[in-house]
Amino acid sequence: MANPAVENHRVRWMHNREFIGILPEKFCDWMLTGAFYAAVHAIETLVAFDGQPTHTSHEARNNVLKRVQRYQHIWKHYRELYNGSQTTRYHAAPHEWIPADKIKTLWIPNYLYPIEKSVQKLIGETTPLSPITWQNV
Repeated sequence: MANPAVENHRVRWMHNREFIGILPEKFCDWMLTGAFYAAVHAIETLVAFDGQPTHTSHEARNNVLKRVQRYQHIWKHYRELYNGSQTTRYHAAPHEWIPADKIKTLWIPNYLYPIEKSVQKLIGETTPLSPITWQNV
């Protein structure tokens, strides 16, 4: 029987990927936040797959990613998304937000996609994910 926690996080992961692609570019703060939460649920998919309890705080997840050898490759990419989303959500004025074109061409390919690729490899998923389809209106 499939692990319900794995499926729950996998569905949320895909849901956040879809959300990112339909946001208008003026909501670049939410594009980055959505990318971060796609990464969170990708990681929690892996954690649940590994039979570990999923995390209820960012701090707990960060500590596990740093501490567990199996996850350390993911940490270096996740840390950037975590920091970028924290800055955008809590510390930056709107004129300081990362522009949508940079999120699409730098942040998603350099941070989210490597996390997803690592998670897929570690859970034995052989079908690669398609790049996010941008439908910005």
